[in-house]
This record gives sequence, C-alpha cells and structure tokens, in this order.
Amino acid sequence: MTVENTSNKQTAQQMGTLYEYEFTFDILLKDPTATEAMQAIKAIVTDADGVETKLEYGTDYTVTLNSDRSGGHITVVDKKTSDYTITIYREHTLKQEADYQDFNASPAETFEQCFDKLTMLEQQQQEEIDRCVKVGMTSSVDPVVLVEQVERIYESIDNVDTVADIADDVQTVADNDTNITTVAGVSNDVTTVAGIADDVTAVKNNAANVTTVAGSISNVNAVGTDIENVSAVAGDLTNIDAVKENATNINAVAGDLTNINAVAGDLTNIDAASTNAALSKQYAIGEPTEPAEGSAKYWAAQAATGQVQSNWDENDNTAKSYIQNKPRIKTWTATVSTTWAGSSAPYSQAITLSGLLATDNVQIALIPSNASNMTTTKAEQKELAKIYAGVTSADTLTLYAKSATTQQISIVVWEVQK
Repeated sequence: MTVENTSNKQTAQQMGTLYEYEFTFDILLKDPTATEAMQAIKAIVTDADGVETKLEYGTDYTVTLNSDRSGGHITVVDKKTSDYTITIYREHTLKQEADYQDFNASPAETFEQCFDKLTMLEQQQQEEIDRCVKVGMTSSVDPVVLVEQVERIYESIDNVDTVADIADDVQTVADNDTNITTVAGVSNDVTTVAGIADDVTAVKNNAANVTTVAGSISNVNAVGTDIENVSAVAGDLTNIDAVKENATNINAVAGDLTNINAVAGDLTNIDAASTNAALSKQYAIGEPTEPAEGSAKYWAAQAATGQVQSNWDENDNTAKSYIQNKPRIKTWTATVSTTWAGSSAPYSQAITLSGLLATDNVQIALIPSNASNMTTTKAEQKELAKIYAGVTSADTLTLYAKSATTQQISIVVWEVQK
C-alpha cells in the first residue's frame, strides 16, 4: 500500500452528542502488532478555554481501524458537552523492529510496512515542525535570539493584554505628551497637591460657592481688613445659623422690644415655667416619652377599651391576673405493644409521652382499630382490661398489667394540668 494522504491529523470535531468519532488519515494495521497500531492513534480534548487534555488509550477511549488502512474511528468513554472538541491524530513511536535474515527471500509486504511507517513518521515530524517558530530561508534573524524574544513576550503576556485593554488610554496619553512633559516639570507641586487631595476634593464639591466668592471678591477683601470681628462671628456660627432660620421671629421680636426687656428681667421664672410645661405635656399625652406610671392619655385609652384578654392556649400554664390557675388539658396517643418487662405479674411497659409531668394524673381509653367491627373491638377492650395502673414521670408513662397483652392495641391518654 502507498501513503498518499499527507495528513496525520483529523480536524477538531464538536463533542456532546456522540461517543464515536471518525478519522480519515492513512494508518498501519501492524506496528509491528495490531495493538501497537491502534495505540498510535491519539486523541486530545479541548475545553472552551482552550485547555487541552490528552486522553489515555484503553482507559478514556478505544480504537477501531478500517481494514483498507484508510482511517477508522475511536469510541470515547465520556462524550463531554458541546463546549468541548476532540482532535484525533497519528503518532507512532520512533523505532524500527523489522529483522531481516541474510540469504532469505525479501518479504515485500514487510518492506512496504516499514516504508509506510517511515513515511508516516516523517509526516508526524513535519506536522510538529509546521507548528514551530521559524525564520525565513533568507532571513538574517538568529533563531536562538528569536526564541528568546518570544519567551520574553510569553512571560509578559499578562502585561501585554493589560496594555491592549487600555489601548485608547495609551493613545490619549501619547496625544498629550506635551502636557505630560509640563506636569513632569512641576512634579514637586503635583506631590504637594496629592498630599492635600481631600482638601482639593472638598473645593471641587463646593465649586458653586467658590464661584460665588470669586464674584464677591471686593467684599472678601473688606472682610480681610476686619478679620478679628469675622473670627468672632466664626466662633459662634451655630447661633448665627439659628438666627438665620428664625429671621421672621427675630423681626417680630424687634417690634416688641419693650415686652422682651420685661421678660428679660424675669428670666428665672420663665426658665422654671418652661421646665414645668414640658413635664405637664409628658404627663398629659405621653410626649416626648411615656412616663413609667403612664400618662393621662394612656389611662384614658385603657379605660375606654377595657381589659384585653388573651386567646386560650392549652400549652400556656402561666398564671394571668385575670385568669387564676388556668387549667390545661393535654392528650397523647400511644401504642401498647406485646413486649412487657417481668416474668410474672405485675408486668410493666414504659411508653414515652413528650410533655408528660410527674405530677399528672392520667386517664386511658382504647382507640379501636375498627370501631364498626364489634368482635374486634371487644377483643381489644379485653386486652386493655389487663392493664390496671399507669404511673407518670417526666415524659414517660409506665403501665402495669396483671397479665401481658397478646396483641398490639392503640390508646389515648389524657390529663388535666395546672
């Protein structure tokens, strides 16, 4: 057979639906054995991020070779998803195992097998060479230097990607190289500004006010000549803001200065009246806070609505001011088995009843398995009659019987708790 197909690799195929994948490049049926020929067929799986995983023959896939030595197919164990692709290729080991004896007939088929394998090895190596970094036939570039430069680029690829992502910004910087040079000449001043970045931001946030001040620069200069008085005003800004917010009232006060002067002469009583007025409001309507003993408004509301009582809750055994010693009725259902402790009367059997108290007095009744069947019910009542006492403890009811029950029965247990 000749080797006319120059390819030793099948184009990547999408995975996700198939277990079998075809390949069409030429193959050997023996190398020198059929197993070695199948092992020469390799497969690589590539995920969506371009990460390659080489599959292991016999574990991850098996190979079937066409008898005409033109291709075949592989069968994978994991068909993956559509995000994966599979590439199939031929890769023989670099060895020659044919042994020819002197003076024997020339085995043409074995010769051809060897020549075919040599051709395929050459194709295999050529495919690898085609994927290598090369220089042109007439290039003066030293391949060793080229590889070193490629390695440098590879080691800096993250930085290259970063620069590529900000290419527009890099171009902007290039277009402003004159301004950048100017800034470099005042680097000390830039450092100074960086040290007061918070103040610069504060000025930026008050740009409107800065503009206003700039428009009133003559007044600012006037203030500058009277800085001592301005400082005094600055020390009392809180009161000044209060005056600003109450300008209307201040104008009214200005029109009634005579009475205000009179009030000023009796400030002690006025302060006391203010305190008493606040207390009066608190005891009248409960503002700003409700007194611990309640305001007049609070007790009026209580009188209007009457005493509010809670809904009945059988699990609530706390005493209420309006319900003394409220009873609590509680029930359980349980199963009496045929397993009793003791070899003679009295027999005993402990049953867990969550919530049962040691102080509870209980009553027990039968739950018929089939109330409409009188015979069955009577038999169950007869079994219940064997039980003559029940003793309570925390979460446990211990039954005592004069004879052990011979069939399982269901009971209801109830008690009244306080």
